[in-house]
Amino acid sequence: MCHVCDRLRIVIERPSEEQLAKEAAEEEALQRAKDQEWEQECLDLVAQGKPLPRRRKKLQPTAQRIPPSKVVVEPAPRHDGAPSFAAYEIPLSLLAADPESADGYSKSPPSQEPEKLRPKFGIRIYDTTASATADRAALLARRISELTFAARVSDDSHSQKDRIEVIALPLPTSTTARDREAKCIAHNEAEPRARLSIADAAFAASWFIAENFYGNARKRVFVITDLKDSWEDALSNPNRLGWSTRSVHGHFRSVGYDERRHYSDDEELDEEGDAAAELPPDMVSRGGINLESFGGALYDFRRNVHEFYVWHFIPDGVLDMELALARAEEAGVEVQRPVVIPLKRNAGWSDLGAS
Repeated sequence: MCHVCDRLRIVIERPSEEQLAKEAAEEEALQRAKDQEWEQECLDLVAQGKPLPRRRKKLQPTAQRIPPSKVVVEPAPRHDGAPSFAAYEIPLSLLAADPESADGYSKSPPSQEPEKLRPKFGIRIYDTTASATADRAALLARRISELTFAARVSDDSHSQKDRIEVIALPLPTSTTARDREAKCIAHNEAEPRARLSIADAAFAASWFIAENFYGNARKRVFVITDLKDSWEDALSNPNRLGWSTRSVHGHFRSVGYDERRHYSDDEELDEEGDAAAELPPDMVSRGGINLESFGGALYDFRRNVHEFYVWHFIPDGVLDMELALARAEEAGVEVQRPVVIPLKRNAGWSDLGAS
């Protein structure tokens, strides 16, 4: 059981051994009937003096050419006044024409039913530099999506699309690492609560904020702590191995929280060697990471997309149920627990968001 199912008391109803045996017998009987049909067809052809056909083979899916696409940017929902923008890829064929754009296509998603194209898997990034603005949040979202693609999506098995969200949360340069991260966590906790209860289920699903299925931290955000004018150069030249080296372009922190276990005070240190006492007890932070490593950090979090899209969260109906439970709670409807979801067979590759 994943930690979301555990928290919401969702139970995936697996088939019984009897049901599995029954389905196996039905499948075997169906295959036997097909074999008998094939044998009879061959006998009929022999009787007519005609050549035997080749045995029909199950057709394999052919490789499809990936259509050209473009990263679009749009304002993201927000529970407060913090400017938030989301960036993600859309095929060019679905975008409106824009003669002002260099490639002739719009930089914004279609106005009609964009929720059908918006990836459900969202990654949250906070620009906490003192100079953070709405305009730069929108630019950061676009350029992070574009420039970290090679490092962020470097494994074909995890190639489902994501949604990069950047929130401008300017803080004074003197703000401590602990306070900076605490403010981002508080903001990140408030946003899902506001989005989950949105009445339009499809719209709410398209703005879902994914949790972490791997490691000890159930949730993760990325916090940009300083950013120089040359920050795009760092994203264009990724270095997945440079976690602790200093950068002339900028730095960020990878903040995991809502921990499954805790460390003793003498064991819990962040990347910069800060003592555990400086951080909330349920948070593990890696700080001072150079901006060149941003794509690599996002890649590590994107391991979740397989579990999210393919193996469990969407295929088993957990996403739909979490949204339904949130709407019920908002309406004051009490739902009996545990909530049982019948296993959806062969659903694993049926819903890949905007893949």
